[in-house]
Amino acid sequence: GVPVPQDVARDAGVDASGKVLYVWFDAPIGYISATREWAEQRGEPDLWKKYWQREDTKLVHFIGKDNIVFHCLIFPAMLQLHGGYVLPDNVPANEFLNLEGQKLSTSRGWAVWLHEALEAFPPDYLRYALLGVLPETKDADFSWKEMQARINNELADTFGNFVNRTVAFARRFLGGTVPPLGTPSDRDREMLAAVAEAPVRIGDLLEAYRFRDAGGALMSLARHANKYFNDSAPWSTRTSNPGQC
Repeated sequence: GVPVPQDVARDAGVDASGKVLYVWFDAPIGYISATREWAEQRGEPDLWKKYWQREDTKLVHFIGKDNIVFHCLIFPAMLQLHGGYVLPDNVPANEFLNLEGQKLSTSRGWAVWLHEALEAFPPDYLRYALLGVLPETKDADFSWKEMQARINNELADTFGNFVNRTVAFARRFLGGTVPPLGTPSDRDREMLAAVAEAPVRIGDLLEAYRFRDAGGALMSLARHANKYFNDSAPWSTRTSNPGQC
């Protein structure tokens, strides 16, 4: 740790010989230092203040549950006492993520190294798989089998399938465009309402830092859309009722 300044300790009437600052008192300052170093490297040395000192800045700390005390008590107290810094607006703290039923441990080699994972999978596959098991309210478990199932069954077969079949149908039979909607049916109106409502619902979940639920809501909309496509059966009305198609 960083040695306690002896002159400051003496002025406070404290014998701090041989004492060092607790690491979690010193460490959070590194967040500010890192932002400042980044700003200097960009050639905009005052840019860091936008993130830490502007009153209209919304500061959010994404952390693990074992760091709640430091981010909710010690660091904010330091910022408040110093003055001139914005305080955290929210501290979304995840629970622990286990790997194949066991606790992650770098010392035992039971971990997933990011650079190796990115060599094996596109980053969006990893993002989506992790989105589905985020330990937002309780400890969760990551498994490769579940990742495979999510990618195949949800990202590809549900979401990807809907996008592909819609675009392919429009390109094959409608010159690559979707004609204006004429007289919508009840089924059309129900689907349009679901689409119109989704951004607000998903946006509210994102604003509340419920990312897993937001991903689930998006996939639910894709399932709804697939059912709508199947039930509408545009291939059967393509020639008999173009407006309905």
